[in-house]
Amino acid sequence: MESPLISPDTYITATFATLLQPFNPSSSAIQKWTNLLLSTYSERHRYYHTSTHIYSMLQHFSSCLPQMVNPTAVGLAIIFHDWEHLPHSPSGWNEEQSKVHFAVFAEEVRLPAPLISTVKQYITATISHKVPPGDEHDGDLKLFLDFDLEVLGRERKEYETYMRQIRREYSQFADDQYVCVRKAALKKFLDTTRLYFSDVFFERCEERARENLQWEVGMLEGDGRWGPMAELMSDVI
Repeated sequence: MESPLISPDTYITATFATLLQPFNPSSSAIQKWTNLLLSTYSERHRYYHTSTHIYSMLQHFSSCLPQMVNPTAVGLAIIFHDWEHLPHSPSGWNEEQSKVHFAVFAEEVRLPAPLISTVKQYITATISHKVPPGDEHDGDLKLFLDFDLEVLGRERKEYETYMRQIRREYSQFADDQYVCVRKAALKKFLDTTRLYFSDVFFERCEERARENLQWEVGMLEGDGRWGPMAELMSDVI
């Protein structure tokens, strides 16, 4: 992606305030949660799941606004979906805890119950990154999930940066452990019928994302390319 004209934090702060405007929260509540938001996504153990990731998703959110039915739900789901991110946690734990944080926020700013339910539903969907049965016609959910995985379909150089950032987030794991778990996750994605659920992201990203995933799997399986990449990541592994 191109370098931002404004900082990710500034963009996130402005978008967050805009999303909350219809609910007329107090200025102190906005300031409190904005501070929490920025500090959370700046935690020292984060390398990919940072404010830059949220900024990227919000940019896609902005460009797709005309296609959305409930943009407020999508925007809040973006902001809260990675609120908790501890790499060593059991599957689903981070997402469930992120929903807890969102629930506290929602109660404090008095969000309506239907909106709360939708945001929680969207955050839950990031556990499997699948559209649940019965939600096949939810275009907002499809876009939200696609925003989250857009990074997989970037040019190879950017994908390599993402790959190294993920490895750094999981630096507590030895190489053999990381390779096993990462390879299984990538193959699970490759086994799906489609990575992207919306037509716009499917056409834009699907082919390149599959090429990137297959390339990384080949590297992890030791076809001669892992060595140089390990060298690039030697400062963390």
